[in-house]
Amino acid sequence: PAVTLAMLMTNKVTVRHAVHAWIGQIVGGIFGAAIIYGIATGADGFDRGGFASNGWDRSFTPDGPIYGLGSVIVVEVVFTALLVFVVLATSTRKFAPGFGGLVAGLTLTLIHLVTIPIDNTSVNPARSLATALFADAEPNALGQLWAFIVFPLLGAVVGVVVWLMIDESRLEDTMLDTDFLRMARDRADDLVD
Repeated sequence: PAVTLAMLMTNKVTVRHAVHAWIGQIVGGIFGAAIIYGIATGADGFDRGGFASNGWDRSFTPDGPIYGLGSVIVVEVVFTALLVFVVLATSTRKFAPGFGGLVAGLTLTLIHLVTIPIDNTSVNPARSLATALFADAEPNALGQLWAFIVFPLLGAVVGVVVWLMIDESRLEDTMLDTDFLRMARDRADDLVD
């Protein structure tokens, strides 16, 4: 959903396509989590616990440090923005064909390596929703789910803005093309010159 929001904001997809993509992502995430849950429940001693859901307290990181909501906000906004920036930067004609998926995949790997110990990595609200639905009532994955929807979507907006700062000529091609933003861009250009 976060990358789809960025694609919508940059007019790379239509509203209709974005809505269909969001529905597909959410349904697909729930279906995938249901399959994993079905397989995992067949194991002796299976304890669904947090079921790979996102969160920020001792029940989500039992062997590591306890991170709070502030850490989650920073991690989800910054790393979703990074992912969105990479996807937008690699989906231009200037980028070598065929390598966008590789670069985005490597970026997502890096994101997971850094953020799993903090909040079990979201950057994808559909995945966060799906795993929270199958988690035990305690560790409160559903109660903390809001953060893993709001902050990745905010990160998507930040990623789009950063991408536009790098190549401001694209502003006119986005949903963000307003007189205020064009004026701010021109003033920033004057300061740099």
